[in-house]
Amino acid sequence: MTQGGAFYRKTVKDSLEALGTTDKGLSSGEAQKRLAKYGENQLVTLGRTPKWLQFLLQFKDVFVIVLIIAGAISFATGDARGGSIMFFIVLMDACLGYFQEHKAERIMDSLRKLIQSPAKVYRDGEFTELPLAQIVPGDILYVEEGDKVPADMRIVESFNLRTNDFSLTGESMPQDKDNRTIAKKATVADRDNMAFLGTTVAAGNARGVVVATGMNTEVGKIAGLTQEERKSKSPLQMEIQFIANRITIFAVIIGIILFGVANWQGFSFSLALVYALGMAVAVVPQALPMQITVALSNGVARLARENAVVRKLSSVETLGSTNVICTDKTGTLTKNEMTVRYIWFDGQQYSISGAGYEPVGQILDSSGRRLTQDEIKRLEILLDASTMASNAEIHAPDNDHAGWYPIGDPTEAALVTASTKVGTRSSKEDEENPELKEFSFDSERKRMSSIRQFDDRKVLCMKGALGSVLSVSNRIYRQGKAVKLTDDTVEMLNTLNAQYSSKAMRVLAFAYRELEDREREYEMSEAERETILLGLMAMNDPAKEGVKEAIEGAHEAHIKTYIMTGDHAITAQAVGRQIHLCPENEDAVVITGEELSEL
Repeated sequence: MTQGGAFYRKTVKDSLEALGTTDKGLSSGEAQKRLAKYGENQLVTLGRTPKWLQFLLQFKDVFVIVLIIAGAISFATGDARGGSIMFFIVLMDACLGYFQEHKAERIMDSLRKLIQSPAKVYRDGEFTELPLAQIVPGDILYVEEGDKVPADMRIVESFNLRTNDFSLTGESMPQDKDNRTIAKKATVADRDNMAFLGTTVAAGNARGVVVATGMNTEVGKIAGLTQEERKSKSPLQMEIQFIANRITIFAVIIGIILFGVANWQGFSFSLALVYALGMAVAVVPQALPMQITVALSNGVARLARENAVVRKLSSVETLGSTNVICTDKTGTLTKNEMTVRYIWFDGQQYSISGAGYEPVGQILDSSGRRLTQDEIKRLEILLDASTMASNAEIHAPDNDHAGWYPIGDPTEAALVTASTKVGTRSSKEDEENPELKEFSFDSERKRMSSIRQFDDRKVLCMKGALGSVLSVSNRIYRQGKAVKLTDDTVEMLNTLNAQYSSKAMRVLAFAYRELEDREREYEMSEAERETILLGLMAMNDPAKEGVKEAIEGAHEAHIKTYIMTGDHAITAQAVGRQIHLCPENEDAVVITGEELSEL
């Protein structure tokens, strides 16, 4: 049995057989055997260079060695002051280099934080919780909304499962997951029958069989790459090495020649040696290593002020030689925070300012004018429907989060943020309008709805893809009342939807319907029909502040910039146009994960 592999191309039955397990899970005895064979489900840190050795390695450069020898000779010949100065320079240079490199990365620690949670697993045919480290290939896991996926798993069965994969693939939208076999070779982002270690469940639930643990998972492979260090010298280091070698050879030759001349002139052996060594040491630029270290340290300090951490001093000079930048999209160029940008309601388009989940912003009309409270009141029916058909919440910064953050589906969190910005959402919404029944989102219907209690009325609130909502709507909300939904209106909405989509925006439609008061359970087919379309909202993952200016700076420096993404190329190209990554009317150069794997 091999961990990992192309299990996404195997059927559920074949996957279980290949892993030597059943849908009831492993026995405790078998699990212990596999734990001994494969090890704990943890990200392993490779052995790091001891601190004392890191410090000693600062003395390996040729110039430094020459200075140490020169200092020793100075002391041997009675020049204590000269020797002390040389040793001081060497020591300060080593300390600066050591302490800068020791501001080391904490990449492994941050990756471990992605996976610290207990796992729900079937063992000996019973459902139980186990420490994440005890999970082994062949275990059957259960995950539900809010859980972190404890290992890479092939989905056995799912119920409206959607996962947040941005930590692995860069995709900011939740991904629909199911158990269907994928016939063709696919990238990690397109393996819709797999859930991966470190990702989170945005909605639904599922059972799956573990196919890889620890360093054999996809995130484990990334962790392994972060620990690999290719020993290569920067252009400056190679140039200094070349100069140091030449100066050292020249100094040795000069010393030998002068020593011979001094002896030929009748100098004593000791005096000839001092004379020759003095001239040889004079050739060596003693302050050069210190000057280089100080210059590079100043560059590091400037980068630190811009929140960039540099581990090796020589990287500063290498950065100055850069002529190509390959950048990720989500979280690097963009904020990785879905944000509602436009609202279409009652024939009018409105824009919302602000970015991310912090509920600070204004709603503006097409001319840029801020809406009055009366105008906002008209929009409240749409904004209420959007939040009542959502389960997400947004929270203020705390000890674990530097900024506002979402709990649940990022798309739903964006809707909640928009309503909170405008001021229409009540903090006690769920108490004032309790949910009576929810029809969860699924990939076939492409919509979800919630039945809410409004005083003595029961109202269905719906959101979903435009085509899906239109298929169950026969009226549209206009000027405070429901009117017939005509073919011309449908065509106009589809055109508007296409315009938003061409800008890499996700478009959601909203509808509602008042239901008859009844005691028995509502059926989805009965409730989700003859709804009244309210309007649309278009959202995207906005660019980070300062990204556009940084790209312009790179262009001025004649640095080519490419986007490398696990997301779809069309989305990355839209972001590229937004930040002016490419000339007008041209698409940005995007390298997808599939293309990268083929290089």
